[in-house]
Amino acid sequence: METLYLSLKLIPLVAIALFVLLTLGFVPILIINKVRKRPQRKTFVVWASISGILIVVGLASFVALNQWERIDRIACEKAGGTWGYVFSPGPLLYRSFSCDFPTTDAGKECTDSSQCAIFCAPPNEGSARSAEVVVGTCYGRTNFPNRGCFQFVENGKIRLSEGCAI
Repeated sequence: METLYLSLKLIPLVAIALFVLLTLGFVPILIINKVRKRPQRKTFVVWASISGILIVVGLASFVALNQWERIDRIACEKAGGTWGYVFSPGPLLYRSFSCDFPTTDAGKECTDSSQCAIFCAPPNEGSARSAEVVVGTCYGRTNFPNRGCFQFVENGKIRLSEGCAI
């Protein structure tokens, strides 16, 4: 479902890019035809037809995407979640809407992320030494704000996520 949503989200951008490329490709043809005194009607009709199709497809997918997000938001709020933006990693970094729910183990003490639904967050105090066992608390939401670089507790030690530069 996520792949279909992302595809739908990219269709307007692809349609606009194709429209621009098509326009850049047909303008020289129109100029050459005018210089050679050839009829331009067929060239213009082809360009206008393809451009019209691209514009209709782009607008239709944009409308469908907005309806999809509206339906998802209503379903999320009915289920007790909070609807909002969340950063999503991947080949294309994008911000998308997502439903955020509280977890059942929020605030529970932990020494490893495997003890929590999402992850074990380190204590707020920065005085935890690497030799002692760190006791954190289970993160309380299904979406966390920073999917790039964050700290978590693993085997009683504070670790950095894979997205962090050392």
